[in-house]
Amino acid sequence: FMNDVGVNLSWVGWAYSQAPAGLIQLACIPLTVYFLYPPEVKKTPEAPKLATKKLEEMGPMGPRELTMLVVFIGMVLLWILSSIVKNIFPFTSTGVAAMGVGVLLLCGIIDVKKHIITDKGAFNLLLWFSVLLMLASELKNKGFWVWLADLIDLSSLPPYACLLVVCLIFYVTQYVFASITAHVSALYPALLQVALAAGVPPQVACRALALCTWSGHLTPYTSAANPAYFGMGYVTNKQWWVTGIAVLCVNFVLLISVSFGYWWLLGYWKH
Repeated sequence: FMNDVGVNLSWVGWAYSQAPAGLIQLACIPLTVYFLYPPEVKKTPEAPKLATKKLEEMGPMGPRELTMLVVFIGMVLLWILSSIVKNIFPFTSTGVAAMGVGVLLLCGIIDVKKHIITDKGAFNLLLWFSVLLMLASELKNKGFWVWLADLIDLSSLPPYACLLVVCLIFYVTQYVFASITAHVSALYPALLQVALAAGVPPQVACRALALCTWSGHLTPYTSAANPAYFGMGYVTNKQWWVTGIAVLCVNFVLLISVSFGYWWLLGYWKH
């Protein structure tokens, strides 16, 4: 999408332009969550001794553990390679995961009756998350989000104000998506055009909207990894939503202060 508007952003360029906000975020987000919901146990001085004792009881890694390690490393490599050289490794993330589970089943590391059928959390995740993902995909395929973005006319606003509104819309609308990829595919290009039409420099508009993909934390379903964590039962639905809103506020403050200011120093606002 960035290339379509003349912005060629490399990995190094992205890291360079987002480093200040990213480093501050690494410090602020854990503190925000800590103060909202402090852990029940704050000090564990006995943890190293317990860990050492358990490792001694477990003994050295056996064939099963080594097989699990090899399969895990193989899956990670396939995930990486399939996103870089798709013509050689034409696998989807789901396909790689299925292959990994298949190998573990064939090697006897996991058992269908003991580990798969009895995993209620996995089936619960499959049922409700798949429905949300299908709903988001259908809304995208029917052109609903493009139609909605076309209705948004912010050309009368100053560029800075327009970018604030566009970023907020892009961030908050993650609430109705069950996938970050689907969210970006549906709304990023449309909202990018809205920002450019209001006079926002392409370098700033592309980076600001890309940075708003922080939004995967908002709810238990707005990112593929979230349902797995939520399904463990340690966090209630209310706690997740409250934390999501708090982190949204922190991220947005960092965006409009640190990132916007840093990009001004780099000269992106002048192009």
